[in-house]
Amino acid sequence: MSPWINVICYVVIALLCAVNWAAAYLDKLKLYYITKPLVLMAMMAYFALNEGFSSTRLIFFIALGLSLLGDVFLIPQRTRYFVAGMAAFALAHLAYIIGFSHWPVPLYTYFLAAFFLVLMVWLFHYYIENYCKESQLPRFQKRLFKVYGVLVAGMALVAWMSLARQGWQRLPAVMAGLGGSLFMISDLMIALDKLEKRIPRQRFWVISSYHIAQFLLISSVLKIH
Repeated sequence: MSPWINVICYVVIALLCAVNWAAAYLDKLKLYYITKPLVLMAMMAYFALNEGFSSTRLIFFIALGLSLLGDVFLIPQRTRYFVAGMAAFALAHLAYIIGFSHWPVPLYTYFLAAFFLVLMVWLFHYYIENYCKESQLPRFQKRLFKVYGVLVAGMALVAWMSLARQGWQRLPAVMAGLGGSLFMISDLMIALDKLEKRIPRQRFWVISSYHIAQFLLISSVLKIH
């Protein structure tokens, strides 16, 4: 792809992020909801315009598309749409896991990842059961959070496993790991909000960390292919 097209994509994504983040920070909800899906659309265009759209890249493009669908579902403030949004993001995480698994890793990394996955899931389960008892959230949704937590934690760990993947250099591997971690942090903040453990300017921190995560994930792949 032409360097100028790359620059244009960067500028468009940056401008849309700036407007969306400002709307989130200032609680301008109408502007926030209008610009929210546009950011992912711009990232999808940036990803698609790069040369060499292989079958491996297609998985990551699907992950972006599922994330966009999740963004749209989360706009209405209703339980059924929230569950649909969670399902779309769960499939997006699964797509990222499948995409990163295209590159082999040494056997020992699976044992390390399994250890940290069990630890992270246990900590999340312990927190929900012991510190969120006053939450009015239905129990089935709490169970959904636990299942979803396994997927997002697994995706973050699979992204960090890129440090040991064949053909991956240090910079894109770190970008992938940071992207996976920020995605997990963003989702964790949403879960805490639903469990009535809110943080100041929650919408701003969720969306900014989410957008940075997505950009790091797709950029890491573009540096490999």
